Amino acid sequence: MAANLAILETTLDQPSSNKFHVVDFDIGQGGQYLNLLHALSARQNGKPAVVKITAVTDKEGDERLRYVGDVLGQEAKRVGVCLKFTVLVTHKPGDLSRLPSGMRGMLVMCFSDS
Repeated sequence: MAANLAILETTLDQPSSNKFHVVDFDIGQGGQYLNLLHALSARQNGKPAVVKITAVTDKEGDERLRYVGDVLGQEAKRVGVCLKFTVLVTHKPGDLSRLPSGMRGMLVMCFSDS
């Protein structure tokens, strides 16, 4: 939840920026992003927010992450936020150069504190 608050506060400082990319290294069930999607929806200034979430994992074929992406995608559509959810499978930090590019806006990295 603290990450959501930081994202919202930062985007308030840049009102013309409605696009950002979150890279999450420990997404869990993704429930933290449901609140973020609702907050972004309530704050729209004529343009829908565009959010890209990349879940980084070291597990090939993680069905749980596909489910997380489906749930977040359905909720984003319901509240009017454009969401692109991707999974990046990596076993070494150098693979982060494979992060999807082409989206201008803000990049937010999320790490677990455990």
